[in-house]
Amino acid sequence: MSELQNRMPAMLLKEEFDEWLDPTNCNTAGLKELLKPFPDDAIEFHKVNKKVVNMKNNSKKLIEAV
Repeated sequence: MSELQNRMPAMLLKEEFDEWLDPTNCNTAGLKELLKPFPDDAIEFHKVNKKVVNMKNNSKKLIEAV
């Protein structure tokens, strides 16, 4: 990620989504364990439309490979 951004977003595997998003989950130790480096083999990169950086733009087409 350092090639793209100097801040690391929280990147979760699909099977971790429910635990992370559960508003009743108060297990902070368990949630912190989810904040680990994302597996390199689970990431794919491609260039997208530059309009994606503007929050006013909201279209799935913006994340299609350019």
